[in-house]
Amino acid sequence: MAGGFTPLWNWARKNARTKNEYVSEYFSEFFGTMVLVFFQVGAGGRYITTSTIDPVTGVVSGDGYIVPALGGILGLFTTILIFGGASGAHVNPAVSLGLAIGGKLSWHKVPIYWLAQMFGGYLGALIAYGLYLDNLEAVFGNNFVDTSASSIVMQMFTATPPGVSLGVGFADQIVSVAILLMTIYACIDPRNLNVPRHLLAFYIPLTVAALGMTFSNNAGAVLNPARDMCPRLAAVSVGIHSEVAFQNVYNNNLQHWWLVGFFAPFIGAIIGTFIYIFVIGAHLTYEDIDIGHPRNYQGNTVTETNDWRVNHFIPKVPPQQSMPVQQSYPQQGYQQGVNNNGYVKGPPEVYPNPPQRRY
Repeated sequence: MAGGFTPLWNWARKNARTKNEYVSEYFSEFFGTMVLVFFQVGAGGRYITTSTIDPVTGVVSGDGYIVPALGGILGLFTTILIFGGASGAHVNPAVSLGLAIGGKLSWHKVPIYWLAQMFGGYLGALIAYGLYLDNLEAVFGNNFVDTSASSIVMQMFTATPPGVSLGVGFADQIVSVAILLMTIYACIDPRNLNVPRHLLAFYIPLTVAALGMTFSNNAGAVLNPARDMCPRLAAVSVGIHSEVAFQNVYNNNLQHWWLVGFFAPFIGAIIGTFIYIFVIGAHLTYEDIDIGHPRNYQGNTVTETNDWRVNHFIPKVPPQQSMPVQQSYPQQGYQQGVNNNGYVKGPPEVYPNPPQRRY
């Protein structure tokens, strides 16, 4: 068993492993988004099938929001754990766009990620619906898709909150996704807190949980075009009317609510990326680039407060290393090229371990 792998692992690595990263990352994002939406729609199914329905207003209540919300958050946690090492577990077209803008994802891969995420989300929603079909029929009847109960069942797939305007929905998702992208950049930026990779599965879901537990009444805290649009398409595929799946009621008028969940996260991702880069990332200490930064020499802080070079990115050579390049150097253990005076002649770069200058 080479490398500690079992025969099954060895066979798979030899015969099933692809060297095309586009293919491997496509399937990672496909199955990752499928698992994520599977958890999210499943959490919605549990919510509506274990709650009571007001016969007048149609409001669902009873089981409480925290259980399905926690299920969705832990689903994101599970998704990142499984697929994070293969493709980064974006599982969100808006996140992929934001990371591409910041140079963390090749633009060539963006359409591949988007296709994988949309197809995976659609399949995940259908699987979750199929597993809950018996429960839905027991609660709402066999023909629930053709009755008024279809609006309740739609809450299983994604949020279509009544009484919320498109403007409020757009603002909610733009701000929320911007915060999400800034959190992701803060986690993956080594110049910031330098979060270990294995902790990303904790910090990112915690951010989503915070957004969901504070502003989910506005737009359901979808934060993800694939998580919002794919379940809507799946709902139409199983017979729910398109008006119920894509629209909501505001001031007794129908409005195209699907615009919020699909377009607003992209806008929020762009804004969040630019805010992080220009407001936060550009001002962090890049010790390997900004040689003249106050923390320029092996992390030692410059103490000369009256030195103008402290406030400018101009290199300052340490006094003990400021020797002319062509000057002779005292012998410091060099075994060759030594004259009678004990000095080594010639450029320092031709001798082992010469004094280093920082430029």
